[in-house]
Amino acid sequence: MRKKLIISESEIDEIRRMYGLVTEQSSSFSIPKEVAGFISKIESVFSYMELGKIVGKTYNGSENLNLFKNYVENTIGFDCWNNMSDAFKAQLWSYAFQADSGQKGMFFRWVAGLANAIDPSIDRLSIVNKPLENKNVQDAIKLIKKNCSNINDYYEQYLNVVDSQYKSGDYNDNYKNIWRYRPIAISRLMNGESWNKVKQDWKSSLNNVVTTIPSKVVDKSVTKSTDKVVSEPTTNVPSKKKEKITGKDLQEFLDNIRSKTVGLKVDFDSVNIDMDKRELTFSLDETKEPVKRLTFAVNLSDEKTCESCVNIGVKNNVPDDKRIKGKFENGTRMFELFALY
Repeated sequence: MRKKLIISESEIDEIRRMYGLVTEQSSSFSIPKEVAGFISKIESVFSYMELGKIVGKTYNGSENLNLFKNYVENTIGFDCWNNMSDAFKAQLWSYAFQADSGQKGMFFRWVAGLANAIDPSIDRLSIVNKPLENKNVQDAIKLIKKNCSNINDYYEQYLNVVDSQYKSGDYNDNYKNIWRYRPIAISRLMNGESWNKVKQDWKSSLNNVVTTIPSKVVDKSVTKSTDKVVSEPTTNVPSKKKEKITGKDLQEFLDNIRSKTVGLKVDFDSVNIDMDKRELTFSLDETKEPVKRLTFAVNLSDEKTCESCVNIGVKNNVPDDKRIKGKFENGTRMFELFALY
């Protein structure tokens, strides 16, 4: 009986290249040039919790970036990576910088999160900390590569997944005070908001938690008065009664809804949304419970239903009176707005 010859996927790819059946993947790897600076600023004030205080630490935001470059090359490849929007790359590197890019090797946490955003049924724990040749790891990589052409359709769902990743790995109240706000801060900074404004809003959302600044502050714009210990209550809400959130495109609109509603006392009955104008308006009410944030889900362009809408509603147990459903783009797309508490 003849023996079977078993070859790996990488060997198959190499054979294809030898015969000109596939093109070489791009040798370039990039992240938006401003992202390292954003991470540096965040870490300088909001790095980790210690003895009930938020501690800042000095980083330049690009430590281990070359290791991560090799990590990407050995998994989804540069072509797929470079097909992502700058916002998507920023979020992935921000998470990997903190949780999955060190000298100890590849944990596949960001791979698991990205695959889970594409397929909500995936168990991330079946991927994390497994060897590269593990079947679940390989299946996750294949799934991501299969969806490279439309990978940016999963950005909003990825933000929900990475929030879940941070929450499941919580210790010392890092999620409550730091990790839950990190993706929001990255999103706002990528949208052009100033670090001072983002930092101030972050501190205002804390409930009398003290932040300590490292002796060498990376953000040169921080004044001596803000180098000191800072403590601010969560009740610091805008004085104006009406709020309006807009965006120049759908992605910016969704990002702004997530990032600019954190900790606000939203009167959900007053919420009005105009998808054609990319405009959300609502009133603030001091008697209302502060929301964790408002979040938004839309179906993919080729979906007949809205799976991300269902997933967010079920996962967060959102009642009917805290969600708004609708359609846009001439009734071809569906959306749902949720108030999370």
